[in-house]
This record gives sequence, C-alpha cells and structure tokens, in this order.
Amino acid sequence: MIIAYGLIAAMALGAVVFVAYRMYNTPARAYRRRTRQEQRAYDARRAPTEP
Repeated sequence: MIIAYGLIAAMALGAVVFVAYRMYNTPARAYRRRTRQEQRAYDARRAPTEP
C-alpha cells in the first residue's frame, strides 16, 4: 500500500511539474522575451558613440 501511495504522489508531482512548465513557456511569454531582446538590440544600435 505504501508503494501505491508513493506512485500516486510521484504521478501527481509529475503532472504538476508538467503543467507548471507549460504555463511558464507559453507562446505569449516567448513573444514578449523576443520583442524585449529586439528592442535592446535596436536601442544599442541607435546609441550615440562618444569618442
């Protein structure tokens, strides 16, 4: 019986980890991350170069 409860707990933990991973890596988050990186690169190109 202890083994069965351990397997249930392990499967529940696996499901929680999977859902958390999917929520963290949503397409909207990836889009925001990419646009932030593009904006930083654009700002760096436009920065005046002081001699």
